[in-house]
Amino acid sequence: MRAAEFGEGSILSTCEKNHATRPGVSCMTHIVSGRLRHRIDEPGGREMRLDPERPGLVAPEVLHPIDPDGPALSFVEFHRNTG
Repeated sequence: MRAAEFGEGSILSTCEKNHATRPGVSCMTHIVSGRLRHRIDEPGGREMRLDPERPGLVAPEVLHPIDPDGPALSFVEFHRNTG
């Protein structure tokens, strides 16, 4: 499922704090333009700069805040993991 596009002025405050997907649901953040800072706040976590060539994949239930890195437009796809 693809969520609506959002920009640096419309990022939900929830997304700027640690949040996670539900069990069995992963997400892929796609950048249409600009960049986002994307952190994985788990053991062995890392910070990534997402841009149109580098989307961000997050496994189910992993804590991950995002922050705008200047003007940006992005959207998220949610995938239910089966198996």
